[in-house]
Amino acid sequence: MELYLPEELHSNDKYFMSHVLSENLPAFDTIKGDKMPALRQIFKRIFDSEHPIRVNIYFLNSLEVVRIIRGLG
Repeated sequence: MELYLPEELHSNDKYFMSHVLSENLPAFDTIKGDKMPALRQIFKRIFDSEHPIRVNIYFLNSLEVVRIIRGLG
């Protein structure tokens, strides 16, 4: 949604890509061996209730434009 509605999201302090880029996530093909432990660690970090990506996702439906697109209101 940030690609299509940057003004609406940013004016409501909802940022995603800047937080994703700041995570310096490894490219999938650079993770050696069993990828699941590394993916679980990344998920655990981003899914933390204080992480800005999770916070922004949680409150995304608070924006009217998002509710309209999702058919919620």
